Amino acid sequence: MKLFEIAIQDTTIKNIDSLDDARAIITDNCVDAFTAFQDGGVIYRGISRVDPVGFIGDSRVHVRRSANTLNYYTLLIDNDPAWEKFPKRSASFICSTSEDIAMGYGQVVYLVFPYDGVKIAGCGKYDFWESFDYRADQINSLLYALFTTNDISTDDTSLEELNKNIDKLEKIAKSTGLNLEKGKGIRFPTLPSRSAELIDEMNKHGVLKTLRSIFSPKKHRLIKAADLSETSEEIWFSGKAVFVNQKFEKMLMEDK
Repeated sequence: MKLFEIAIQDTTIKNIDSLDDARAIITDNCVDAFTAFQDGGVIYRGISRVDPVGFIGDSRVHVRRSANTLNYYTLLIDNDPAWEKFPKRSASFICSTSEDIAMGYGQVVYLVFPYDGVKIAGCGKYDFWESFDYRADQINSLLYALFTTNDISTDDTSLEELNKNIDKLEKIAKSTGLNLEKGKGIRFPTLPSRSAELIDEMNKHGVLKTLRSIFSPKKHRLIKAADLSETSEEIWFSGKAVFVNQKFEKMLMEDK
């Protein structure tokens, strides 16, 4: 079972069995998102699960790990003061304003309506990984390679462990300097094309400082539901939302 499907099951707090129920819940609790939806600003999520109509979910009741990559960047971003105003990725639903992108993440596309007051963030790109100067998954791979070649734990389950391991890299950077020479012959996941340049930055300015510079929120922003029609990107939000099977899209648009 895919990681997101486990998360969706764990975050489901109520199933919705009729379109009338869905419409009533949305019009009572998701006015901003529903207004944006009617104006063409739709939030989508692909899910490999089929519901009669939909469900209410709350992303805060399940800790989300990075999907399809190591969890390093999520731990770093969620605990960086520079990202304080943004929803935590580990406690968010990850969605898209592109139907085509959403279709790639599950057999069924759902319409998503965040509750009023829920903070929505956008990355400006179709995928969060692509919203930095280096792909986020490749920075994960670089950290993994540095940990491995220096006999440091590659644990990605907690911030405490990650900080300890980064501290060990910091000490090496200050003493002999970091490099991947000992890693020759080891098959790592795809590394950034400018790995040597990044390692030089870590040796000169510090590992954590370099990582925080890479994972800067300067290209990211908070979005008002009313502005969704102007975007085409990955978005995320932390809180409650209504998910409705997309097959009901036209019927939801209709006035009763």
